[in-house]
Parts: sequence; structure tokens; C-alpha cells
Amino acid sequence: MKISRRLLTAVAVLAFAFSAGAADQRMPIDGALKIAKDYLKERGAAQTIVALTLENATLRGESYWFAKWASPILGGDKPELGLRIGMNGEVSKIVGGGAAPSAGPQRVGARNIR
Repeated sequence: MKISRRLLTAVAVLAFAFSAGAADQRMPIDGALKIAKDYLKERGAAQTIVALTLENATLRGESYWFAKWASPILGGDKPELGLRIGMNGEVSKIVGGGAAPSAGPQRVGARNIR
């Protein structure tokens, strides 16, 4: 019993250390908003940003900003839904699926798998 308590304490301390270290390296929301606005201006897209959220990508505490467009930007293979902005300023596009799902009954959930 003592070993499991010590293990839980060690895991909790390590998790706190990783999250505290990552919090010091966060880009402020103003910086992420400026990067997203500049990206839209360079593309010449008449889109607006409807959401800017801080997302956690991994358990180690790596985070990024997600800027979501009001409507997808069309023109490529897949519609562009938004932008992923890393804490170091690295930018990557978030794209969606191609075609819309077909109408009709669709199986959802593990219980419906046969």
C-alpha cells in the first residue's frame, strides 16, 4: 500500500512539474490573434475568426492556439477550417474532410458494430 501511495505522489509531482514548465512558455493570446489575422490578410481571405482557444496536444503539457474561421476557406483539396498556432509561432492549417456524409441511417457507437 505504501508503494502505491509513493508512486501516486511521484506521478502527481512529475505531472505538476511538466504542466508548470509548459505554462511558462505560453504565447499570449494577443500574439496568437495577431498571427491569425496576418495569415488571413496574406491569403486575401474575407474570413473572420470566431474562436481562439488554447488546446493541449499531449499529456506532457504541450499546448497550441486553435483559431477557427467563421466558414471554411475553399480552394484546396480539402476545406481549411482554421489554424494551429504553436507556442513558438509555428503555424499549420487545420483542414476538414472532403465530401459531406451521405444521408440515411448511419451506425454510431461500439454497440452497433456487428
